[in-house]
Amino acid sequence: MKSTLSKKVGMAIALVAFLGLPLFVQAQYGPPSGYEGMQGPPSGYEGMTPPSGGTMGPPADLQEKMNKGLERLKKSAASMRRAIKTMEKAVAGAVGVGYVVPAEITNSLAKANAAVAYIEAATSIEDDTLFEKIEDFDDFTGVMDANIENLMLMTKFPKILKQADTQYGKMVKFFETTKARLAGLEADTTGAIAEVQKKVDAQKSFYDQAATLAKQGKMEEAFTMLEENFFPGIESVSQSIGVLNALKGMSKAASGIGRGIKTAEKIIAKLKSKGVKTAELETIVANSNAKLEEFKALLKTPGYDLDTAMAMLESLDKLREAFDNKVDELVGDMDVGNLPTVKMFTGTKIMVPTSLKGDFDSFKEKLGGFKGYDKPSDMFEVDLNSMMPEGVPEGYGF
Repeated sequence: MKSTLSKKVGMAIALVAFLGLPLFVQAQYGPPSGYEGMQGPPSGYEGMTPPSGGTMGPPADLQEKMNKGLERLKKSAASMRRAIKTMEKAVAGAVGVGYVVPAEITNSLAKANAAVAYIEAATSIEDDTLFEKIEDFDDFTGVMDANIENLMLMTKFPKILKQADTQYGKMVKFFETTKARLAGLEADTTGAIAEVQKKVDAQKSFYDQAATLAKQGKMEEAFTMLEENFFPGIESVSQSIGVLNALKGMSKAASGIGRGIKTAEKIIAKLKSKGVKTAELETIVANSNAKLEEFKALLKTPGYDLDTAMAMLESLDKLREAFDNKVDELVGDMDVGNLPTVKMFTGTKIMVPTSLKGDFDSFKEKLGGFKGYDKPSDMFEVDLNSMMPEGVPEGYGF
């Protein structure tokens, strides 16, 4: 809308000047000062002709039409006010959670308020300052469309970040408990613990990055960091901690793996009933069963090597992860109902916040208010082109 409006305003002013319309209040309808001797229209307006009838004068009812245009514009002021109040509320919410709003936004709001006040007090559409104020409000709608959804998301973000902090705390506690359980184990688990520690540290990094991105106003990136890295990582790292935890009781680990494989088989059966091709999932389950049998055989070997057992458990956990990823890939956007979680090792259950399930756009829609509109400003139905008088011949630039 902005480019169209700017073009119309610019053409209106230029042609009014060239043709001598009342916007510049000429005593005669001849060319204004500075255009004497001009052999044709200004550059860019070639081919345009004056209204039919051979006169450069305005239509007889032009003033009436201009008055009606001003009346329509003033009626639009109420919608403009609603747009401004909505933006001010979003800004206040973002400030309330510690975000420093850029000057571009605050300056645009100030200009928009001044523009509406000027429009409400206007007595004539023959006012070049009025055109400038309309342009100011048009600029504001652009700033609003580019920023309001992010500002509204900021008010929700602290709750999501708090949930992330809680889940991270549970994971760390599980890790510390696991390390304490392994303290008396004869086998050297230093290397295995160090590898898991790296994964735990990575989750803290994702959390910190999300918090920093939010403070910078990059809300989409912040939510993506949590949705695609932090929460999935928390679940994955918890499984890795479970692998460590299983070293203390190998027989118990074997039983847990068996139950996890049974769960995977139930998922395959359900997906088959929905028409999903499950050949690749069946291959993963077959490989998991074979690896489980190998693991059980190792446990029956006197004096078996714990490092070898650890490697087998990690392989089984990678098969579980491959199964989960393949399920996500095959299901996509299909509605297959709730699927159980394949759980090979005992650990803390991590719940992804409901607000982050699904894609980022669907989460934004849950905020309400803008669904069904191409851009937020559309919902206020502000017709800035209403300043153009209706029924004026095209040659006059309106």
